[in-house]
This record gives sequence, structure tokens and C-alpha cells, in this order.
Amino acid sequence: MANVRMQIALNTPADQVWAVCGPFQNLSEWHPMISRCDLSEDGKVRTLHLPDGSTGEERLLTHDDAAMQYRYTLHGKSTMPVENYTSIVTVSPFGERCLFTWEADFNVVKGAPEAQVVPMIQRIYDAAIPGLKQRFGG
Repeated sequence: MANVRMQIALNTPADQVWAVCGPFQNLSEWHPMISRCDLSEDGKVRTLHLPDGSTGEERLLTHDDAAMQYRYTLHGKSTMPVENYTSIVTVSPFGERCLFTWEADFNVVKGAPEAQVVPMIQRIYDAAIPGLKQRFGG
């Protein structure tokens, strides 16, 4: 099982960060690689639109406003050579600041080069850092 993790301390209270980053459909509000995010009628599947015109889908597994955490998985076909992918977004209070954590566990598809796949996914997660710092101070 492979893992990627991005964590950043932000200079904004957790509840304010969660108000922006907590809604499942708001990924395009804080990640620069997502140009638009559409939510299914039942609120469980988000369709991600990338600047190059490609799309991907993710399914919400759990969402807990009190814990400021949600968990999701890939849904449908994916361009990433992974399986059993589960990701968690968590915002944790840290005094007047907060800790933003985004991590995923997954298996690399047999035959795909793990030494390339894991860093590729890590770069996707790390790409959120500049926007989060700019919006919330870091």
C-alpha cells in the first residue's frame, strides 16, 4: 500500500478554513489544478474538470463537519494507475491557526512504475499548498 500526504499549518482558524475546504464540491475553490467541480444530485459524487478538458470522478464516503474531516474514493474510470484509493481531508484546530492535512492510501496497479506513480500523486497534493497559503496565510 502506497501513501501520499500533504500537511500545512495555516494562519486562519480551523472553522474558517473548513467553511471553504470542507464542502465536498468546493475542491476548485482551493486547488489550482481543478477548474470546476460539479456535484451529483445526491451529493455523493463530484466531477472534477481540469484545465486541459479532462474530467475525473470521486465518491464521498464520509463527511463529518464536527470533526472537520471527509473521506472519499475514486469513482468510475481513472487516468491514475491506482486501485483501492482512499483519501482524507482534515482541518484540525491549532490555537488561532489550523493544520490542514490531505492524505491518500492506494495500491499502484500491477505493472505501473510505483517510483513514478507515487511522486505524481504527491505533486497533485502539493500543488494545493501555494493557493492555501495565499488564501489562508501559511
